[in-house]
Amino acid sequence: MSYSYVQYTGNGATTNYAFSFPYLDSSHIKVRVNGTITSFTFVNSGTVQISPAPLTGTIIDIRRETPKDLAPVNFTDGSVLLEQDLDLLAAFNLYTAQESADGVADSITKDTLGVWDAQSRRMKSLADPVNANDAVNKSWAETAMSSQLASATSQATIATTKAGEAASS
Repeated sequence: MSYSYVQYTGNGATTNYAFSFPYLDSSHIKVRVNGTITSFTFVNSGTVQISPAPLTGTIIDIRRETPKDLAPVNFTDGSVLLEQDLDLLAAFNLYTAQESADGVADSITKDTLGVWDAQSRRMKSLADPVNANDAVNKSWAETAMSSQLASATSQATIATTKAGEAASS
């Protein structure tokens, strides 16, 4: 369960998407369709509308992104501590902690045996391997397999020819 985002798959008709997480300011809500920031309008505090409707199969990501570069409250010596300021700061801390927890939960992590777990997700931007135990990307694997398949096919043809020659003699 995520604390700060929800994802949907577009169907070409739906334009309204609900979310249940709280936020401090509406500018903290970001909507992406297939990873690209998309304009939207609020239908209410927990529903956004995207127009036109996202295409079938597209991923709609609604996410709270609380700015982490500036605290929402600045206390000064001798000032009165107001409940609303303390509540705001507590919510800010909670939301940034939740967003961090979601980031960790959605990352490649090690399981209890120390094995990396990609959680059945694709990986992108994987470089070509250098060492024997490096992970490989699809392009590299297909190129390597094509080369090996061509070599094996060539060797099979030569073996068939030689077998025919041996049978004749």
